[in-house]
Amino acid sequence: MRRNFLLFLVIILAVVLNVILIGVLVQTSDNRGSSDVKSVFPEVAVRVISSLSNHPAAISNNISNPSLPLKNEKLVITSVQENLTASTFKVSVSNNDSSKLTINSILVNNYPAKLENQTAVMQENSTVELLFAFSEGMLFGHTYEIRILSLEGYSAVYYKTIC
Repeated sequence: MRRNFLLFLVIILAVVLNVILIGVLVQTSDNRGSSDVKSVFPEVAVRVISSLSNHPAAISNNISNPSLPLKNEKLVITSVQENLTASTFKVSVSNNDSSKLTINSILVNNYPAKLENQTAVMQENSTVELLFAFSEGMLFGHTYEIRILSLEGYSAVYYKTIC
């Protein structure tokens, strides 16, 4: 009888400790049910650093990265260059359409980046260079998904692994 009681106490203690451990590991959520990610992912600020018209050679860079869209896409990320010491990405984005496009949303690993001017207007058949500045350092060995969305409904995606 005493042995069964001790076994019962050990089982109860194990269950209580597991519940406490699970409670510590569960992330807190806001009212929308999304996780609090500010401490997990650094803030990213984006600003336009140059704007070029008529970009005939920009598409040739697409061959080196199979994650890039085909030439018939209207909004294309043509290159991404990282600077680990400054924690920045220099991103070239091309507008392959004969009309103006407005970049209004940028996501890095599905988290919104802060666009300096709220929008970046791309003239027809032009290229814009954007500078992504990370508030904290970029992590070696991690892959970053860069997603650029236009007001007109076009998007471009690029995957960059820091190695």
